[in-house]
Amino acid sequence: MQQAIPYRAWRPTTVSPGVAAAGPPKTTSSGREVADNTKNLRKLVAENAVVVLARKGCCMCHVVKLLLHGHGVNPTIIDVYEQNEAEVTNELSAMI
Repeated sequence: MQQAIPYRAWRPTTVSPGVAAAGPPKTTSSGREVADNTKNLRKLVAENAVVVLARKGCCMCHVVKLLLHGHGVNPTIIDVYEQNEAEVTNELSAMI
């Protein structure tokens, strides 16, 4: 039987102040407060090699985070809440 891995078994990532995040607490998984402005999402993507935009509470997003950390990748992780999902999706689509 596999044992559960603690959710925060890794070093928190660093996120610049003013980086876009979606959700009521306005924090990243590293716990730093960020602005509620998707316009800064473009800057976040440009400054970081790996960015994970994860649906808050999604088990598969948690698996992706663990997989990346297991391979030595230290991604910037942004938890996206359901009510802000469409806004973040539209912003990412506009970048393409």
